[in-house]
Amino acid sequence: MNRFVTVFLLFVFASPLLLGETFTNLSGKSIEADISKADTSHVWLRLKNGKVSKVARDVLSEKDQGLIDEWINSAVPDIKVSPMLARGLKPAKEEKKWVKKQTFELKVNLSNYSSDLPLEETEVIFFLIGRAEVDKKICKVPAREVRKISLKANGSGEVIFSRFENFYSPGAKGFHALNYVLHLKRVRDGKVLHTSSPNGFLEVRKDDVVLLKANDITDATFRNEESPQGEQFTSKVKIIAKKSKN
Repeated sequence: MNRFVTVFLLFVFASPLLLGETFTNLSGKSIEADISKADTSHVWLRLKNGKVSKVARDVLSEKDQGLIDEWINSAVPDIKVSPMLARGLKPAKEEKKWVKKQTFELKVNLSNYSSDLPLEETEVIFFLIGRAEVDKKICKVPAREVRKISLKANGSGEVIFSRFENFYSPGAKGFHALNYVLHLKRVRDGKVLHTSSPNGFLEVRKDDVVLLKANDITDATFRNEESPQGEQFTSKVKIIAKKSKN
């Protein structure tokens, strides 16, 4: 089952009528959808069911090309995103002696350098990503957390995520947390403002990671759902909530 694979173009343009802009491919088939993200070669279309489909721009009409360019150039403030991660690894005293505990505490400073544009309400989303100890091809989202922030022109703010404690047994059980993916999107229209990871493996795959939910288990591409069986694929995460300041 490829629930996380980007929907094929044929499927996209065979979908029922959706809410949003109308997009037409070179064969004359049309759908309505919202743009979630776009660059010079592709556009990501958000369908009515909430799924996002990646479509090559060169299969779309000239009118659609203009609409996409307009969306790319639409006014958004010049923001700087500065994540600061405190992480640790030590034996878990509260568990059996061979269990390890990882800690992750992420704080994100945001600065709006625009003098006339505010940062509208924006979701700041944290994905903690783990890899199975007994099978490196199996990955999981042990935790996902959403914060919201808005900033005035020339304003700044801070987002503080919960403290996450991830437990695993080296070579035997659980998911060793690799690192995080940080994703910012505007609430009003879902426009992606920022996506990044300090981990090279996750940075390459970040656009697939952000389509996942907490506790989703996938292969190492983050596109194909997996359902591994056995206690060795169970995970334990403690979440200690904190409050953001903005």
